[in-house]
Amino acid sequence: MSDEEKRFIKLGWLLIESKYRYYKMDDPTLEDSEYDRLEKEYDELAKKLGQIPTASDMVGFDQNRPSSALASDKVLGRDPLNKYEQP
Repeated sequence: MSDEEKRFIKLGWLLIESKYRYYKMDDPTLEDSEYDRLEKEYDELAKKLGQIPTASDMVGFDQNRPSSALASDKVLGRDPLNKYEQP
């Protein structure tokens, strides 16, 4: 995996987590200008890599997306994979 691909993935998770904190918790961790800068970088990388920018095409915070559920678990300190473990 290239450094650009790793950065694309990292930015995607950061954007989703930021949306959760902003829309669901009313506790943003990024200034609007910083979020906009990161989203622009993410979109440019998506185009360059031929990927769909799923983290930036979401308006607001869509709890029904699997990635959104994982991000909210992370923010709330829950182990998102724990629910899939066998007893």
